Amino acid sequence: MRKTHSTKVTFDTLKNDIKKSDSAIREAIANSIDANSKNIYLNLYTEKTINGIEIEYFCLDIADDGEGIPVEEQEFEKAFCQYKVSQKKGKLNYGRKGKGRYTYLTLTKKSENISIFTKDIERNIFKINFECKENTNISIIKSKFNKLKLRKPKNSYNKGL
Repeated sequence: MRKTHSTKVTFDTLKNDIKKSDSAIREAIANSIDANSKNIYLNLYTEKTINGIEIEYFCLDIADDGEGIPVEEQEFEKAFCQYKVSQKKGKLNYGRKGKGRYTYLTLTKKSENISIFTKDIERNIFKINFECKENTNISIIKSKFNKLKLRKPKNSYNKGL
């Protein structure tokens, strides 16, 4: 099952709209907090090869045990696919501007390097990717994903969170 959603926003719009202070990492952690996570895991590491080519690059995995992104089509479209539209209305929410998830695209030159995983109530795992081509609307692709077992990192760090 693979479904593509058009966002009606281009990468050029994002580049002009998202400020350097809109940190993608801060946004990911704020989303975890807004999802009522009790635990947030950060894993920063380096990889040395891409398709057999020796190159060093940084990777960041962020995981939480929060409520997750809704996967039902109508709810997913409403909660995740609209730019500058947010379902978060409470005063206690960190994110309310509807653009935080798009800051991830500013971290990489290739949108396929960004993957978000969520699960439904039956624990089916869904992978969310961005497709971002020059002068076209950004697309969000949601597909069922059976190759990954979500787990906590081996080394956890918890300092008064």
